Amino acid sequence: MEIQLSLSATELDRDELQQQTRKLCRALRDEAGVNAAPVSEQSAPGSRGDVPLWGQIVMTLIGSGGVIVTAIKVLEAYVKKNRKVEIKVKTPKGEVTIKTENCDNPEIIAQVKALMSDEQPPASN
Repeated sequence: MEIQLSLSATELDRDELQQQTRKLCRALRDEAGVNAAPVSEQSAPGSRGDVPLWGQIVMTLIGSGGVIVTAIKVLEAYVKKNRKVEIKVKTPKGEVTIKTENCDNPEIIAQVKALMSDEQPPASN
């Protein structure tokens, strides 16, 4: 399953945001064993290199529920550690934003888990 992650931070400039994006990709690959990479789009013909889409990650989950749980823990720890950064998790089922204020909330974690797995999302009140 392909999952889109969007990092945002009002206090960071584009270079700092891209640096945080690369750090999160490394953490997801190293700690959760998932395929995660910054997103870029092809540059115009005649230009050199692809153009990064600031703060955008595409993550592919293949494997058991343990991989999903580990990936969620990585995202949760990342937001706690980098309080300036919010992460929007988006799949075809919907989207949830993980912020410092809600990263410990079991309902938010359950919603993220449901988006990343084949489970049905919990009902919202």
